[in-house]
Amino acid sequence: WASVDPGDNFTTSYDLAPGVDKLKWLDARRMTNVCDRWSKNRTAAIQLALFNGVGYESWENVWGSWNGLTDRDAELLRRSSSLLRFFG
Repeated sequence: WASVDPGDNFTTSYDLAPGVDKLKWLDARRMTNVCDRWSKNRTAAIQLALFNGVGYESWENVWGSWNGLTDRDAELLRRSSSLLRFFG
């Protein structure tokens, strides 16, 4: 079995509160990487990754098509990654 999940199923829709990674909740060895590759506003996906303590793929070059982070999303990603690194 694979211990890494691409997390594409998370990013289809967001509610008012971030969702819970049920697979990581059941098996803590599993690491999900949230990927929202075609989105222009990635705030909800970054908050989802921070809330669940899972990875986030900042995929900016999607098969040759540039889809960069906005300044706001880049700062949010920087701050959330600092928190996750500090608290391990």
